[in-house]
Parts: sequence; C-alpha cells; structure tokens
Amino acid sequence: MEILIGLLVIILFLVYNFTKDMKGKNTELTSLGGVESKYKELISSFDNFDTSQLPKVLNNDVNFYQMGWAGATTIASVSIFEISDKVNIEFQMDYNKPALQRSGVDFRSLAPIHKKKTWSYVNSMDQGEIYHSVAWEIQNLCSI
Repeated sequence: MEILIGLLVIILFLVYNFTKDMKGKNTELTSLGGVESKYKELISSFDNFDTSQLPKVLNNDVNFYQMGWAGATTIASVSIFEISDKVNIEFQMDYNKPALQRSGVDFRSLAPIHKKKTWSYVNSMDQGEIYHSVAWEIQNLCSI
C-alpha cells in the first residue's frame, strides 16, 4: 500500500511539473504572438512546399500551429509546437478518403501510404535550416 501511495505521489508531482512547464511555455509564446508569430519564417517557407496550392491553416493556437494540403488523392499536414526549448515539427500524409469515395474509389483496396514523422530542433536554430532539413526528409519519406 505504501508503494502505491508513493507511486501516486511521484506521478502527481510529474503531472504538476509538466502542467506548470506548459503553462510557462504558453505564457512565453503568448508574449511573442504565439507559434505563428515566433516561427513566421518557417511557416512561410511551407507556402512553396506544394507549388500547385498554398497550405490551409487547420489550427492556430498559442502553442500549436497546423497547416495542410488536400489533393484529389492525398492529404498532408505539418504541425509545429514547442516543448521546453525544442520546436517540434510533425508531418502526416494519408489518402484523401472523402475525395476518393466521391470519385468511386475504394481506398481500402489501395496499398497503404500513411506516413508520419516528427522532428525536434533547438528552438534557437535558424528557421531556414530547419525548413530545409524537414523538407528534404519529407521528400524522401514521400518517395518511399
């Protein structure tokens, strides 16, 4: 029983510290205008990622920015968020299931293409360098 109580105290302490750190991070980002403002250069670099269309903003919270592209067969998104002193970028791609269904294509009969990858960089790193690194890896990921 004592072990259980000790474990519960440790878990509550970790949850408290994480919550406190995230609240501090959100306060910091709010003072800078949020992820959208702090990573403006990085976000605008993705405007050229798909030459046929600009990304659509899917979510724009203080510490979470997500943009996405929808094509006739696939959808993709890039999310940017901070944890501690790291900027995290997540890429996801999958079939555009609603569009395929409207076209009469059964996406379940297609080979799986789901891709997901997350990168983490020190938040003081040059945003242009971050973009080039991530874009190169996304290109390689999508060509597999």
